[in-house]
This record gives sequence, structure tokens and C-alpha cells, in this order.
Amino acid sequence: RVLFRSREAELLLVIMYISFILSSMAGLVTARLVSLHRMDIVSGGSLFAQIVYGAALVLFVRRFPSLYFVIAAGFGQLGVSTLVACVMAKRLSPGFFCNPARIRPAFMRSLFRFGAWSQVCNLSAVINLEGDKLVLGNFLGVAEVVPYQVGNSAALLTRLLPVQFLTALLPDMTAAVSRGMTLAEKQAIYTDNTRRLMIVT
Repeated sequence: RVLFRSREAELLLVIMYISFILSSMAGLVTARLVSLHRMDIVSGGSLFAQIVYGAALVLFVRRFPSLYFVIAAGFGQLGVSTLVACVMAKRLSPGFFCNPARIRPAFMRSLFRFGAWSQVCNLSAVINLEGDKLVLGNFLGVAEVVPYQVGNSAALLTRLLPVQFLTALLPDMTAAVSRGMTLAEKQAIYTDNTRRLMIVT
């Protein structure tokens, strides 16, 4: 109560964590498509969801001019992109969806350790990208967040190209390392791809 004097800021915090949990769950399906090197499907589904999101804002934002409608449209966008990813993942990888009770406990423990660290990274990204809006909402009010978010979203567009590069690179690197590489080969690939990432950023 001391930190969040505004009830709206408290509600935004809850919404942020709900969005984080749902995005992490949806990322499981997207990660499978990425591992199959079907970046075209991932990008196409994301583009389609963006179009649905944009159309909803253009058609209804004047009728419902509030931040919460924009948030609801964002959840709708996540739902559309996840639905597309689920349909395509089931078609391309029929064994992807299975009964969790059939997974071996030892394998489940190793997945849990990896997933826990992955979620820590995801949570830190949410804090870095969304924490500023919580501070603004607390001290200035939610109404001031909207114009700030417009400029902030435009600035964050600069992340799209390097993030897409990394998304395509990581599965290839994982597969290459799993096949066996010397330390010198790993260092060479790391240096080469770091140089490319610096160029695109």
C-alpha cells in the first residue's frame, strides 16, 4: 500500500504478471515452431495477430477510450497468435502435445531446472520493459501512461531486428553444440555472430 498508492497502479501490476504468465505459456508453442525452423509461421502468426489488434483499436477505441481496452486488445492479440501457433505446431509435430503423466520424472526435473532459469530471464525482461510504466502510473496516474507508451513503443521497435536475429540463431547454435564442437569452434562462432548482431543493432 505504501509503494502503490494508486489502485489503478496495483491493478496494472496484477495485469502485468498475468500477461507474463500467459506469454510464457504461449512461448512454449512458439519455441517448438522455432526449433523446427519455421520462422515464417511464427512471423506470419504474429503479423496476423498484430493486424487483428490494430483493427480492434481502430474500430473500437473511440467507443471504449480507456487504457483497459488497449490491454484487453493486447490479450486478444496474444490469444490469436497462440491459437495460430498451436494449430501449426500440432500439424507439423503431432507428438508435441502429450499426457504430462507419461513424462519420466528425471527428464521432468531437468526440464524444470532449465525452465526455472528461463522464467527468471523472462521476468527480468518484463521488469525492464514494463517497470517504468508502473512508476509513472503510481506517481502521475494511469492517464499519463498512455502518451508515454506511444513513444516508448516506437522506441522499442528498434529491438525487433536483433531479437528476430537471436530467435533464429539460438536453435541453430544449440543443434551445432549438441553435435559436438571444440572450444575454438565455439569461440569462433560466438565472435562471428556477435559481430553480426552488433551490425544489425
